This record gives sequence, structure tokens and C-alpha cells, in this order.
Amino acid sequence: MPGDILAAWAENRRVTRRAASAQASPEGRAALQAYLRPVVESGAPIPASHKHGKPEFARMYVTGITGASFGQVDRFKKTNRLTALAAVRPGSCPLAVQVTGRVNGRPWRTHLDFYEAPVLMRHLGTAAAIVCLYLTGMRPQEVQSLRSGCCPEPEPKVDGSPGLSSRVPRADAKGTAAVPSGRVPAAGRSSPIHPKVQTPALAVQTSALFAGVRRHLP
Repeated sequence: MPGDILAAWAENRRVTRRAASAQASPEGRAALQAYLRPVVESGAPIPASHKHGKPEFARMYVTGITGASFGQVDRFKKTNRLTALAAVRPGSCPLAVQVTGRVNGRPWRTHLDFYEAPVLMRHLGTAAAIVCLYLTGMRPQEVQSLRSGCCPEPEPKVDGSPGLSSRVPRADAKGTAAVPSGRVPAAGRSSPIHPKVQTPALAVQTSALFAGVRRHLP
């Protein structure tokens, strides 16, 4: 499931960037018509987001997936009364991301939604931070200082079972993580986090996951 969430966040960012840079063009208008015209005429749910608990037309999402400009989308929205339609028949905004995670052998959801991706990323970062804090004994500021590549993969045991990390995570020293001697290294340098026990394999992997998630959080 973490992989699904990371993929959804990457696709969310791609769609958002495309929407921000979209320019009015005949191709964009054609793609907009091809996407929304059948939805409007068939009575299908309208792509919608939720603001203050109320559904509204998913302007950013539609712009991003069609490549039409905001102006083209706004004109289509006004002409076809999409604001009113979205309020009475709101639909989802699925991302082009394959769901691979399973719970009891079944997909954990049918699709990942454009507007849900930022929320899922924050939940994933919170979960990873909790695991890091619980299994490693790191201080909160040390966990917050983790960066991508901060922790190596643990070597497996002779019997092939997960092993313990022979090295400890390294935090980005910005006046937060102290070295074992108690001194804080100069800013811009990394320091080893002082562990009380060896770091379990799960904690090592989660440290790397948290660092990766934190780098992408909005």
C-alpha cells in the first residue's frame, strides 16, 4: 500500500503541474469535450472535489487530465452548468495508477483519487514516523531530520531471515541531532543517530520510507 500511495502522489503532482502550465489550444478543447460531454449527457457522476464538506466541480483535476486551459474548462463548466451538476451528482477523480496493495487477498480500494493523494501521503508519513520512533528510540527531532538515503538496507542473516542494520540512520544536522559525544555537528553535515539498541530491519526500512515521504510532503 505505501507503494500505491507514493505512486498516487507522484501522479497527483504530474497532473497538477500539467494543469498549471496548460495553454488554450484546439487539442485541449477537443480532449475536454471528449472527456466531459459523454459524462454530462449520460447523467454520470461529475468529477468533483469537496470543500468545507460540500462537493464542487473538480476544475484542477479536469484541467490536468485533459490539457485544456483553465479558461476553456471554465467556459465549458458555465455553459453546461457543471457547478450545479457536481453538487447533485458528485463523482470521483481517479488517477491513472494501478492499485497493487491487498488486504486479505483483495485490493484495498478500487482506485486512488486525485484529491485524496495529499491526505494519504500525510497519513503515510505519520505512520512511518510512529514506527521509527517506536522501534529505534530516536528523538522526535532526529526522526524529523532524516533524509532520503540516510539508512542502508540491513544484511540478512545466514538463514535468510531479516537481519539487523550494521549501521545506524544518519540525520541531517541542523542543530537538532547530536553525535554520541553529545556535541552538535556543524550545520550542513550529517551525524549518526545514537541508538540504544541495534536497529531492527523494519525500522531501517521505515526510516528510509519516512525520509522519502517527508521529501515529497506539501
